[in-house]
Amino acid sequence: MRRFAILLFAFLSLSASAQEQPKSHDDWRFAHPDATLVGSIKLSSLFDSPVLAAILRNEPNAAMSMAIARGEFGGVKEIRFSLQQMGTGDPDVLALIQGHLNDQTLSAMVEGKAKMHRLADDLLLLGNSSTVDDAARRMMQPEATLKSRAIAATDALSASDVWIAGQLPPLPPDLGLAGLKPAGIKLDVRAIAMGLSLGDDIDFQLSMETASPAMAAELVRSIHEAEDQQPAQYKGKLLSSVEGSTARFHSHVPRQEALDAIRMSLKTTSAEALPPPTAVKPRRITIQGLDEGPREVPFQSTTPAVPQSNPGRNPAAPNQ
Repeated sequence: MRRFAILLFAFLSLSASAQEQPKSHDDWRFAHPDATLVGSIKLSSLFDSPVLAAILRNEPNAAMSMAIARGEFGGVKEIRFSLQQMGTGDPDVLALIQGHLNDQTLSAMVEGKAKMHRLADDLLLLGNSSTVDDAARRMMQPEATLKSRAIAATDALSASDVWIAGQLPPLPPDLGLAGLKPAGIKLDVRAIAMGLSLGDDIDFQLSMETASPAMAAELVRSIHEAEDQQPAQYKGKLLSSVEGSTARFHSHVPRQEALDAIRMSLKTTSAEALPPPTAVKPRRITIQGLDEGPREVPFQSTTPAVPQSNPGRNPAAPNQ
């Protein structure tokens, strides 16, 4: 009986350990403990996206870039990354790559500043030398109970094909966000969470924590004003709400509706890109050597008449 109890306790202990051990696709132990921004890119989902394929059919340059990316990262399922802002300098970046990289791409990464640490056959850590070593040690330890704010937001976004969560690093002033800033209000975004899926349907969600409830409300109003300037097929697709100082946006568009809107937009863009018809100027001939001086007359193109042959008569024979 005592032996059975010991075996049962051991089995339950192993089962509990297995449940506590996070699954590989939910594992964020590699990330900086105080990560500023985390995110994920599911490359396999993007490569197989029907919506993205429809766009690329009419964008040869983007299609070529996608073909190159598929050649280099076609064996990669997902790339997770963690950024830690280091004062005013560039942030420190860690990446966890799930899948397989071809030898040429991997060699190019290792020859640069990145250091590689292979955790498994299909799991690779990339980053700076010291931070990669720290991340590898964290991967050998149990998951921390206390998580950074950025990592805590990953659960709600994990189903997205592309997503980020946390604090944005300092952005350059020429990034093109001026149109989103409400007039008279300085846009101060404290945190952001954004997810985008391009599978059967298009699903987009965005949460922006601002400095005040008034700023969040003005941000919502400003973005809807920008939406009103878009083509008709894109209007009314964006839902929004304000919760305290946080502005939230969500849009879900069925696949076929999205494809129809994209095709219509591409047709409109192509029509606008065509140059306006050029007026044909009448051709004129200048006659020189006249007593009254040179004179221009309209040029009239005439087609020489084809002589009609008389049946029974040789056209080359002289007239009788």
